[in-house]
Amino acid sequence: IKRRKSQGVIKRRPIKDKPLDTMWSSIVRALAGHKCVECGDTHSQMHAHHWVGRRYKTTRWLIENGVCLCHNCHQDMDDLPKFRKDVERKHIGSERLEQLELIAIRGVGIKVDKAKIKDELKRKMEALG
Repeated sequence: IKRRKSQGVIKRRPIKDKPLDTMWSSIVRALAGHKCVECGDTHSQMHAHHWVGRRYKTTRWLIENGVCLCHNCHQDMDDLPKFRKDVERKHIGSERLEQLELIAIRGVGIKVDKAKIKDELKRKMEALG
């Protein structure tokens, strides 16, 4: 947690979600070689897609909760339920997806340690070079 001095009192500034999202997305895309895992595209803008939605903080920044997709495949994941199920089955499997969903649901209402998450994401980014 960052600190700032204001009127002689040190106040804690909470870590924002956006920088963590950016680090998470960079790692997910880098691990896939900036290549869409579904269609193999390397020329489009790549997106990091969450298997389990971002609203669940306990899984939001887990690397295994992400997959690198091109813009078109990401759009199809959101718009076409059959496409989504096929991609999930192929790339994560129903058992692992259920595990992530369970982690997410069990974590509702639990405060996550964003400082720890930030440190872990930084270490992963450094390891990737």
